[in-house]
Amino acid sequence: MKKFRILSLLLGASLFVAVGCTKDNTNGPAVNSAINGSVTYTNSDGSSHPTINPVIEVAYNATSATTNYNLKVIGNSDGTYSIKGLGAGDYFVNATYTDPISGFVYTCAGAHVKLGNDADAVTANFTLQ
Repeated sequence: MKKFRILSLLLGASLFVAVGCTKDNTNGPAVNSAINGSVTYTNSDGSSHPTINPVIEVAYNATSATTNYNLKVIGNSDGTYSIKGLGAGDYFVNATYTDPISGFVYTCAGAHVKLGNDADAVTANFTLQ
């Protein structure tokens, strides 16, 4: 009798765990949104140029500049970038570029990006100074 009770409890607990841990993929934020853009810089003579491999930093759940970024990506050689696989929410995106000849660091104020529950891409272009 005692073995039957223990087996019944174990079976009930395993059934509870199996039913309680299922995930419904029809609700919740999409994780296939993206932030795309391009990064240019304005040098001392006022001319604008595409950056070569800009550094893009992303802070999750942020609406303003921060010192704690969760993700850092290197843009393409033409100054473009794409960050894919993002879910709905607030992001703060910042870009920088270091001139390899002069060592001068070009920066910007960054931008708040809000992604919804869709698979669309949001564009965030930056002009560094």
